[in-house]
This record gives sequence, C-alpha cells and structure tokens, in this order.
Amino acid sequence: MLPRLRAQERLDRIDDGALASGFVKQLDRQRALAALECTARGDEPEPPAKPSPAELSGMGIGFVVANDVSPVGEEGVSNG
Repeated sequence: MLPRLRAQERLDRIDDGALASGFVKQLDRQRALAALECTARGDEPEPPAKPSPAELSGMGIGFVVANDVSPVGEEGVSNG
C-alpha cells in the first residue's frame, strides 16, 4: 500500500507544479481548484454530468431507451 500512496503523492506534486506554472488551461485549473476546495471542506465531489439523449445523439452515439419494468409485482411477489 505504501508504494501506491507514494505514487499518488508524487502525482499530486506534479499536478501542483503544473497548476503553479501557468501552463494549465483556465478551465482545468478552475476544476482542479474547485476539487481541492471541496476536499478541504469535506464535501462530496460532484458526480460527473450525465449526457442527455439529445447530446448522445449529437455525438453520434446510439442508445436505446428501455421500459422501466420491475421484476417484482405490486405485492412483492416475483413476476417470473
């Protein structure tokens, strides 16, 4: 476990150097700082945004919308 922690700490230092150097895009810098502030406050990180069907379609990604069918009936008895 110690090598993994050391590797993570080293990656964190590399990220810190990149942020401090000014070579990171503004949006990436804002996201990184927001994540650090969130961690410092003890908040849960925001989950990644889920694309809408229209956004997926616009990217050329096909999808199928399934019916919301529960395997358990209203009385709690299996339908199978």
